[in-house]
Amino acid sequence: MLERLKMLRDEINMSQSDIARTLNVSRECYCLYETGRRHIPAEVLCNLSRIHNVSTDYILNITDSRTPIPSLTEDEIKLLERYKQLDKRGKRVAMNVLSNELNELKHSRRAKDSADDVCDES
Repeated sequence: MLERLKMLRDEINMSQSDIARTLNVSRECYCLYETGRRHIPAEVLCNLSRIHNVSTDYILNITDSRTPIPSLTEDEIKLLERYKQLDKRGKRVAMNVLSNELNELKHSRRAKDSADDVCDES
C-alpha cells in the first residue's frame, strides 16, 4: 500500500502537502498514512480513492485493478444470488438463455436499423 499511495500521488504531480490540504489533514498526518505508520480512516480512504480515481481495494493492494466495481441494482443482486444457487447444468442453461435473448435483441436492432435505412433513401 505504501508504494501505491506515493505512486498515485506522483502520477498526479501533487506533494504530500497538496494531498493533505485536499484531505483536510496535516502534512505530517498524511505522511504517516503514506509510510504506513498510521491507519487510514475509512473516510480518508474513500477520499483518496476519489482523488486518484481508483478503487479503495487498489489503494489497499487487495487488487491490481484500478477500476472501482460498479454498484449493482437490487434486480442484479437477486439475479446473481439465484445464479449462484444453480448447479453446473443450471448455470449453463441460464447462460444459454441470456445468450439467445441478447442475440435476438441484436438481430431485431439490425432489422430496425435496416428498415430505417430503407425509409431514409425514399
